[in-house]
Amino acid sequence: MQATSLHDSQLQLFANLNGHSKKVSTCTFSTDGQWLASAGIDKKVLIWSVATKELKCTIDGPEGHTLQVNNARFCSDDRLILGTTSYDQTVRIWDLAPLAQGTSLTAKSISALKGHHAAVSAMDFCPMIGSNRCVSCDFDGELRVWNFMTGECERVINKMVCVCWNLFMLCMSKGLWGIRPIGLIMTIFPVREAYILARARSVSPPESQHYRRGLGQVDLCR
Repeated sequence: MQATSLHDSQLQLFANLNGHSKKVSTCTFSTDGQWLASAGIDKKVLIWSVATKELKCTIDGPEGHTLQVNNARFCSDDRLILGTTSYDQTVRIWDLAPLAQGTSLTAKSISALKGHHAAVSAMDFCPMIGSNRCVSCDFDGELRVWNFMTGECERVINKMVCVCWNLFMLCMSKGLWGIRPIGLIMTIFPVREAYILARARSVSPPESQHYRRGLGQVDLCR
């Protein structure tokens, strides 16, 4: 995706990262800003060093996704744990610490979270330091809360939002999970309580310091 004219006057191109063979659908930075993960239609997850602009690892093959990867997210602490979701109906969790420490040439698979019956559109990690919880959402509006270390699904919440919305963004703040479809519905619920609060709200995309585009290329701006 090209930066708009509004951003052109404010951002400068930092790097063109070429490695994907097909369209890039998602990219995300690690909390420390040293690592970038990108993924897309070619079913691959590429791990880049931001400092050197080099491709450090390609996640594919038997342990990788079997269909298009559409979302990637790093955990919010310093563990360098990455989550990815795919049309293959799975969430996969990866440990990049051995790669960062130089003790391995690839990411370590922690778990493959299986249980969704539709393409998984998004996932996010609990923001509490050291938490092993994550949440995922699929195109049918089903939400699943997982312990990603054990692979156990701790909760399933069905039809959280109208099924006509099939693109979702997940966000978390102070113990609350939120589902933000690209539209007007915001659904929020506490992790440990049963009630659900839903309200109408206009959603604007957040400002971003990275942009993704087609043709297998990621443009980094700053």
